[in-house]
Amino acid sequence: MKTLSRGKRVYVLDPQAKPALTIDSGEELMVATWDSFEGIRDPDVLEAKSLKSPATGPIDPYGAEPGDALKVDFISITPKGG
Repeated sequence: MKTLSRGKRVYVLDPQAKPALTIDSGEELMVATWDSFEGIRDPDVLEAKSLKSPATGPIDPYGAEPGDALKVDFISITPKGG
């Protein structure tokens, strides 16, 4: 199983962006993500950030082509406290 840390984040979905990870069809992947505030709870600090609401990735399914349909099964989702 491959893992992708929340440190590999993007703020804009760019088709030209280099993949953070490439996976094979059927391969399991564990992805860590941020909440939309990246853990920041101070409203003034959050307001000062120019980029908000990160996504982890991009993830490149090996061999997928534009127009292909992809299926993703979420095996589990585990929220972390704090």
